[in-house]
Amino acid sequence: MLIRIIRMNWIKTTLFPTSSAKMSTAHPDFERTCLQSCDGCDDIQHAKIPDFLLKKISDEDMSGSVKTYDRHLLIKVSSKVDIKYWPGHVDEWKALQDVMGRFDGLKWTICTDVVDKDEIDEEARLEDLEHVDLVLFPDRNVLKDIKLSDLGHGIETILNQDMVLEKTTEKHVLVCAHTRRDKRCGVAGPLILQEMKKHVMPEDGIRLLASSHIGGHKFAGTMIIYPYGIWYGRVLPCHAGQIINDTVKQGKVIEELFRGTMTIRKEDVSW
Repeated sequence: MLIRIIRMNWIKTTLFPTSSAKMSTAHPDFERTCLQSCDGCDDIQHAKIPDFLLKKISDEDMSGSVKTYDRHLLIKVSSKVDIKYWPGHVDEWKALQDVMGRFDGLKWTICTDVVDKDEIDEEARLEDLEHVDLVLFPDRNVLKDIKLSDLGHGIETILNQDMVLEKTTEKHVLVCAHTRRDKRCGVAGPLILQEMKKHVMPEDGIRLLASSHIGGHKFAGTMIIYPYGIWYGRVLPCHAGQIINDTVKQGKVIEELFRGTMTIRKEDVSW
């Protein structure tokens, strides 16, 4: 199988000119190239999603599987809390129940850094946390060490376009690994992240994040790549290196995995 890579030459100038702008697709200038498929799937050179789960991943057209949105708030929690203990619906977390209803239309996701198992506290739970970090895309705004008791004010601050805030220059890769929401993502997500870690160096400025449900778990593995706002589905561990090298580092889009972006639906793109 060949994986076609489509270069979005206009991505830096038209994808995120403002937080509310929509991408124009009247005459997109795509540069296509082909890569050879993975040659390590048969001899176990990398992690593999179990066959019984692969059979449960939808082969439907992924058009229409991403609803466009203007801004995405990442609520970054301590990596000491294992994602397998997050509730099936993260809005069951009381700290969020008290504030999220005040911000209609804001897309939000809980996420955590990918760490080694020995850095996880098996006794820790979300309810034990007192602080979180906030990251907002496409603005790239960052607020660190926000008290959960003051989360509402923190969100108001990071959404305020008149505030001068710290900006992140890192690329962010959110991979759904939400075990209690869907087993497909709960298995595929960690395996994909495990492979991605092999292709990322500290100097790359890439942050790998395990996330709560982002939508479309029937297309597991699912991910969002910022600052581009690119959504992928049906990602396998063997795609990890190509995604890091071509999409995360260069902004190229792998057509077979493409679900859309935060500002444009897949069905509105003419390949």
